[in-house]
Amino acid sequence: MLADEVTVIKARIIAIQAGIALFVLVILANGTFNFVGHTIPFLFVPLIVIYFWPKGADPALTYIVLFLCGLVHDFLNGGSPGIWPMVFMIGWMITRPYLSSKEVGLTLFWFGFVVWMGVLALVFLLLDFWGQDHIAIGNVIFQIGVAILVFPLLYGIRLLLRNTVFGGMD
Repeated sequence: MLADEVTVIKARIIAIQAGIALFVLVILANGTFNFVGHTIPFLFVPLIVIYFWPKGADPALTYIVLFLCGLVHDFLNGGSPGIWPMVFMIGWMITRPYLSSKEVGLTLFWFGFVVWMGVLALVFLLLDFWGQDHIAIGNVIFQIGVAILVFPLLYGIRLLLRNTVFGGMD
């Protein structure tokens, strides 16, 4: 009985840790970075945290965290409330069967993320084609490209934190 309670508490702590990482990236993603006179947006970078979401996280708390962080993301970037919570939760449900594993190296993990971002770009392209509102598809593709390029950096930070701060806990 006590072991079950410890497992539940550990799962909640893992979900909260992942939620904190997502919240930090949501805050950072709504800033801009100027590089050689060009503004580089990071709106899609928080999706990396969802792709990295730990296997042992409590699913119910995960939905709550994803929803709240998505609302913060909507509020900070001035979007319609509910868009990012939906993207975060659907993204988590899609990638859940393939949640992070210690055995998978950067190349394979990155390739999976690129495929996931490609599917997301296709969804936006179809929404642009069938929707009545025009989506700035070039901007979306650029932001997805930024997320793909930032992925290895966040992968390294994740490994460093997992091995030093969290004692190898995935």
